[in-house]
Amino acid sequence: MNSTDRIELDILLVGGGHSHALLIRRWGMKPLPGVRLTLISSDVDTPYSGMLPGYLAGHYRHDEMHIDLARLCHWASVRFITATVTALDLEAREVMVDDGRPPVGFDLLSIDTGSTPDLSVPGAREHVLPVKPVSGLVDRWRTLQAQPEQPRNIAVVGAGAGGFELLLAARHALRHSGAGFHWLIRGRRPISDRPERVGERALAAARRADVNVVTDFDVEAVREGLLLARDGRRQAADAILWVTAASGPDWPGKAGLATGARGFIATNDCLQSVSHPFVFAAGDAGSHVEKPVPKAGVYAVRQAPILFENLRRMATGQALKPYRPQRDNLVLMALGEKRAIGTRGPLVIEGGWVWRWKDHIDRRFMQRFRDLPVMETGRTERKIIQPAAPTATTATTATTATTVTTATTAPAGVGEGPADVDDIDGMRCRGCGAKLGAEALDSVLASLSLLPAGFTADAPGGDAAALDLGRARLLQSVDQINAIVDDSWLFARIAALHAISDIGVVAAEPHSAQVIVSLADAVPAVAQRDLTSVMHGLDRELAANGFALAGGHTAFSETLSLALVVNALPGTAGSHSPDESGRSGGSPGGSDASRVTAGDALILTQPLGIGVLFAGFMRGAAAGRDLQPALEAMLQSNLPAGRILRRHGASAMTDITGFGLLGHARRLCDSLAADTAVGITLDIAAMPVFATARELAAAGIRSSLWHENRKALAAIENPAGTALPESELSLLVDPQTGGGYLGVLPAAEADAALEALAVAGYRSAAVIGHVDARAGVRLA
Repeated sequence: MNSTDRIELDILLVGGGHSHALLIRRWGMKPLPGVRLTLISSDVDTPYSGMLPGYLAGHYRHDEMHIDLARLCHWASVRFITATVTALDLEAREVMVDDGRPPVGFDLLSIDTGSTPDLSVPGAREHVLPVKPVSGLVDRWRTLQAQPEQPRNIAVVGAGAGGFELLLAARHALRHSGAGFHWLIRGRRPISDRPERVGERALAAARRADVNVVTDFDVEAVREGLLLARDGRRQAADAILWVTAASGPDWPGKAGLATGARGFIATNDCLQSVSHPFVFAAGDAGSHVEKPVPKAGVYAVRQAPILFENLRRMATGQALKPYRPQRDNLVLMALGEKRAIGTRGPLVIEGGWVWRWKDHIDRRFMQRFRDLPVMETGRTERKIIQPAAPTATTATTATTATTVTTATTAPAGVGEGPADVDDIDGMRCRGCGAKLGAEALDSVLASLSLLPAGFTADAPGGDAAALDLGRARLLQSVDQINAIVDDSWLFARIAALHAISDIGVVAAEPHSAQVIVSLADAVPAVAQRDLTSVMHGLDRELAANGFALAGGHTAFSETLSLALVVNALPGTAGSHSPDESGRSGGSPGGSDASRVTAGDALILTQPLGIGVLFAGFMRGAAAGRDLQPALEAMLQSNLPAGRILRRHGASAMTDITGFGLLGHARRLCDSLAADTAVGITLDIAAMPVFATARELAAAGIRSSLWHENRKALAAIENPAGTALPESELSLLVDPQTGGGYLGVLPAAEADAALEALAVAGYRSAAVIGHVDARAGVRLA
C-alpha cells in the first residue's frame, strides 16, 4: 500500500511458500488501498522446490533457486517479518512467534507454511536429514558436502517422485566420492501414483547410476548409521535422506482450526478454513475436504491467483471465487545428470531435451521474482536496478605541500548514472541516511546559544550533553530516526540501541529514557497493534541496557519514526567525545584528552557499509540476506564495547553514525587538537567492511546523505600520493545507522582489547589507524 493510505485492515501471510510469493507479486502490481499486507517467514529467501534436485546436483547456484522474499516484499510495499510462528490465538486474531516479540495481530490470515516431515519412526528425528523444510535440507546438504570425510553409504528413504529425484541428484553430486547409494522402497515399485512405465524407467535410471535398490523395505526404526526393517533386514547408512509422507505443522490444529489427514488445514472450494472463515490456507498447508490434490508445487502455483482474489474479496465484503484444480498435472523428474523423465496421463518421455524443457520452465518461473517492474507508488517510483560494472575513477586535488587523491567532486559516472541513489527519483534513504548534512547543521548551530542562563555543560552538543544542575549532574542525549526496516518491533530495537550509543562513549550509569512515537496513520485497532510492537521493542533494549522507559508521546505521521531522549548519571571514568554538533569538552567522567599520545591505536568496533547496503537494498541491487550481518550488528549494543575500550585505557571515543567514519573521526581529531597537538592516520586497507558493501560501492550505489558527507574528503591528506578508488573512499563517508565505536587507546593495549571485544561478540573489531604528532586526518 502507499505510505499515505490510512491503514484500516491487516492481512497477515504466514509462510513464504510459492502461493504467497506469487500473491505478493500480484499485490505489488495491484495493492488494495487501506489494507496492509504482512509476511512472516522463517527465511529471508525461500527455495523453489522445482529446482532443488538441480541445486543438489550442482546445476544451479543459490540465487538461481531461491526467491528473495525480503526484496520482493520491499518492492511490493509489503511488511516483512523474519520469525517462526509457534502458536495461533483465533479469538484474539494473533499469532505468536519465536523471537520474543509480542503477538502479531491480524484481521485476515493466510497460511502457506508448507509441510513438515513425518519423523514418528523411532530414531528418525535424531538420525535423518528430512527433505522438509527444504531450506533446512539445503543447509544440511551444504554441511554434509563440507565434511572432511564424506559418507561411505548414503540411503534415501522414500518411493515417491521427490525421493527419486533427490536420490539421483545426490548421486550425481557425489559421483566422485566413492560413496555407495541405497534406495529404500516400502513397496515393490516406486512412484506408484503414476503409470507403471514411470516406475520402471525410474528403477532403470537408478541402476544405471549404480544405486542399490532395496524393495519392500518398511523402515521400523533408525539408529546411528543403521536402518532397521520390519522383516528384520538391516541397511548401513552414514547419511539418510528422509523423503517420506509429510504432515502439517501442529500449531494450527492446536489453535482450533479444523484439520484433515496428517494435520493439514481443512479448506473449502475457496481455500478458506471450514471452521474459521477469516483464515485461508494454500500450498501444502491446506487440504480440500472434498477434492484433495497431491502435495505438488504446481497446485500451489495455481492456487495463488485464487488466494489473491479471495483475500481482496474478503477484505471488501464480496463473494469469494472457487478454486478448481486441474485433474492431472505434468510431472518432470530430473535424473541427476542433465536428463529428465516426463509424464502426464499415460504419456511417458525421457531424454536430455526433457531436462532442457524442465530447466526452461523453472527458470521462467524464477524470472518473475528477479525482473520486477517499475511502478508508481505515491511520490516515488520503485526501481529495481542492477549494479553497474565496478569503477575505480578518482579525482586528484592539491592541498598545501601534499598531493592527495580524494573525491571532493563526484567522479565520472557517480551522481549521473541510474545506479546512483541520490534523488534521481525523489528517493531518500532511511535511518541516519535521512539526516541533515554536517555543513548545514554546523552553520545553524554556530548561530545559536544552546543553553539558557543558569545551566552549564561540560560537553555542549557532544555525544552526551553533561548538564550541571547545581546539586546534581545529568548526562542527556537525544536522537531521532525514521524506520530503516518495515518491521516495527525490529526498528524500535535498532532505534533504542542507536540512541543509547551516545551515552556509552562516556562512563555513565544508565538512568531513563522517553520517546516520541510517530505512527503511520491507521484506525485505532491497527494503531494499537503498531504501538504495542514499538513499545515492546524499545523496552526490550532499554531495559537490557539499564534504562527505564519513563514515558513519551504519540502522533500520526506519514511513516513510522522514533525520537528518544536518554538520560544517565556520570560515572567515575569516561572519555572525551564530540558528536554531530561538532563541539566538545571534557567528559564528566574525568577523562583527560592530554592522555592521548602519538602512536595510540584507533579501534573500530563494527564494520562499515550499513548505508550503502540499505541503499542497495532499496534499489534491488542487494539481496535480503546481504542485510542480515548488518542487522545483527545494529542489534548489538555498543555499551559493552565502550566498557571494554575504557578498561583497556581508552582516552577518547565516539560513535560512528550519520556523518560516517571520516566525519566523526575528523570531529574527534578536532576535539583532541584543542587540548594537545595530535592528529590521526587512517589505514584504509584495514577498515572492516560488510560483505557486499564493497561491490555495491564499486557499482556506484550511494546513500542519499553521501553527497553531503563526501565534502569531508576535501580535508584529508594522502602523504604517499596513492591513487585510491573512489568506491573505497565512499565507504569512509557512508552514513551508519547503529554503527560502532571509534576508540583511542594505548597501542600496547590494542591486542588485548581486540581479544576482549571478539569474546563479547564484536568479532569484526579492528585497529584501523593510529594517532600521530601532526594535526589533521591522513590516509595510509
